[in-house]
Amino acid sequence: MLKGHGASGWGTRVTPIAEAVETVNHGVDLVQESFEIALAPARSEPLPVAQSDIKPGDAGYLILKDKRLKNVQWIDLVKVSKWQTFVEVTLSVPWTTGALAAYWYAQHSGQGWWSAVAIFCCFYVFLTGLRQAHNAFHYSVGVPRWGCEALMTYLSVVMTGSMHAVQLNHLHHHRHNLSKDDVEGFTALLPWWQAMAVGPYFALKLHWFAFKIGKPANLRWVGIDLAANLVLYAAAAWLYFGYQQWWLAVYVITMWIGQCGTGFFAVLDSAPWLRQPAAHRPHPARMAEESDQLPDVPPH
Repeated sequence: MLKGHGASGWGTRVTPIAEAVETVNHGVDLVQESFEIALAPARSEPLPVAQSDIKPGDAGYLILKDKRLKNVQWIDLVKVSKWQTFVEVTLSVPWTTGALAAYWYAQHSGQGWWSAVAIFCCFYVFLTGLRQAHNAFHYSVGVPRWGCEALMTYLSVVMTGSMHAVQLNHLHHHRHNLSKDDVEGFTALLPWWQAMAVGPYFALKLHWFAFKIGKPANLRWVGIDLAANLVLYAAAAWLYFGYQQWWLAVYVITMWIGQCGTGFFAVLDSAPWLRQPAAHRPHPARMAEESDQLPDVPPH
């Protein structure tokens, strides 16, 4: 299924089914032009216009020109209510609040086992935060673009690091999936224990590569994220050294440890020890061209 990305206002993350079908059908030719340009150097003759006589596996077959595509009933593009959008935007807030409150209570009550509750909440901060961050990367949270930018900055603080830097790497990952230039996906090619071991290096490399490929407008947001991080670190240091309050500093350290695990958890769907090795997997565009991905779908 193709899913819609981007929104310009509240509750408009996706379009109604009827409009979505028309939009997708209209956009097929635009997407196809990209594939044709990318694959043009490997072709010695013009692409055929009609696909009626070309079958999957034949030379010149292009899946996005397959007539069966227009018979697919798009059921994943539905309206999202304002309440659902609110839940999506605030998904990690209860867990963040719970983690901070549990660490605070562990210190002030003298009951250290509350730290275990805090760590549990921190784990869910990452689970929910990664979901929010991914949707924000593609501007598909259901809020205006500025709202997605603000959400990434908020997540940068509560998860530490710059989510705008991760966004640059993630979009680059989509364009260069598991290639030598795919920094986000390089841990997918490592054994699981190495993917865990390179955790600190992975987090730093994501930020370094973001500064390498980012445009000024992107890097301004990265700078805002990192400045917000410095405010958080300063507050943690002020509380610890000035008032012997360690709860915020321990939260920050927990998040740092969590960031070191993203090299393992973020690429589970691409890891060779769970799926077909990337070296043997064709590029998505080539795979769409050369294989039959669509079943026979009767007209509706």
